[in-house]
Amino acid sequence: MKKIDPFQEEWFRFLKQFERRFNLEGITPEGILFLVGVNVLGMGVRKFSRHEKEDVIHVGMCEVLTLFGYFEKSGKGDDGWPRYDLKKKMPRLGGAEQERLVKLGILEYFKKEELIDGDDRCIGLSRFHAEDS
Repeated sequence: MKKIDPFQEEWFRFLKQFERRFNLEGITPEGILFLVGVNVLGMGVRKFSRHEKEDVIHVGMCEVLTLFGYFEKSGKGDDGWPRYDLKKKMPRLGGAEQERLVKLGILEYFKKEELIDGDDRCIGLSRFHAEDS
């Protein structure tokens, strides 16, 4: 019998609740990073260009990696977007390891921001508007 990875089980519970909350079946970690970036930017609901969407995902990625000490928020640029400084070198990871780190970062971000409860239920996410992503 195949042993269930507790981390994967937690991720799938979170993802199921997230998809249900936003009616977003099949959302990817990249899509969730976009929403994290939107939350960090605090600009509210608006349209983003393709280039801006990539930048928003980058903000989301930096934000979740701050939780592991890889980046530190260093303020805002003239454009109002957050700036991050690299604090420690990222380890060389394979694709599956990178994906796991990102997923773990997403879970930790939502817990830190108290956007999910102990049962991995999404709560208080009114700041996100998935239909505008």
